[in-house]
Amino acid sequence: MKFSRTFLICPYFKKKVDKNFCFKCFHNWENPCQFPKPYLQFLWENPHEDLVEKEDFSVTSILRCPMQIYLFNQYGYIIDPTYSSASVIGKLNHFALETIIKNYEEKDKKFVIERKFNISFYIDKEKKKKVRLWGKPDLIIVNKDKSLVIVDWKNTFFVNFAPFKKHLFQLYTYAFILETRYKSRNVKVSKGIIYYLGEKFKRAEFDFSENKKKIFFPILYNWIKYRISLIIEILENKINYSDSRLMPSPSDCFYCSVYDLCKSPFKNPKRIEVNNIIEEKNIENLLLKKLKKAIIF
Repeated sequence: MKFSRTFLICPYFKKKVDKNFCFKCFHNWENPCQFPKPYLQFLWENPHEDLVEKEDFSVTSILRCPMQIYLFNQYGYIIDPTYSSASVIGKLNHFALETIIKNYEEKDKKFVIERKFNISFYIDKEKKKKVRLWGKPDLIIVNKDKSLVIVDWKNTFFVNFAPFKKHLFQLYTYAFILETRYKSRNVKVSKGIIYYLGEKFKRAEFDFSENKKKIFFPILYNWIKYRISLIIEILENKINYSDSRLMPSPSDCFYCSVYDLCKSPFKNPKRIEVNNIIEEKNIENLLLKKLKKAIIF
């Protein structure tokens, strides 16, 4: 079940508006809001593919703040353009990444860009509820010895305490999916790398040793089943607002589009506006420079 209703929080009219209202505004009127038309058009025409369904879950969807999923389920999927420009930058990053990697050659290495991988499993002891979990790493490097390196690009503009814990969880979950799906081929993920492409470029590298995975993978698998079960309860309206399991993840509050709807006492008091990056005239060149700098595997 995807969130069928989508709204945008209009900064000019101070209310939720649907796609028809927003398009009519910036096509037929002299656009009264501070955002350029291409930016608003992008937000409407590029819906998140990680929105959850009852039997189909992406890695990023299970890492979403559960309170955010709850509020989306209650009010519809909400876009807040004041805090969404990082998603546009993310899209530009991936276009630039694909262009660079296609022209980047290194002996004994193969590059796999944004390919989906999935596994299916039961989340209950009775084996009645089967779900699919899929992930799409930004980049997978296949080394000469067939070991894999997972690379992910983040566009967050607040990285003083990076890496975020959930970003490391994301890498480990990608590794879990790949090693589980291709167990018969003895596929092994040896390393994970995160590049933060915000105002302060940052690279975080993690060694995925066999001992670490042996300890962490069973714990991770149980956590995945717990998280998916929680999301299903939310989507089936079997959980209420005061449930402690909906406690927000503070790092998600920075760019959250339902921040003002969330009344949780645990939410982060800070939010980050990144309007300045929309106005950057040479944003493509800026990103290309950063990405080229990041190609140091």
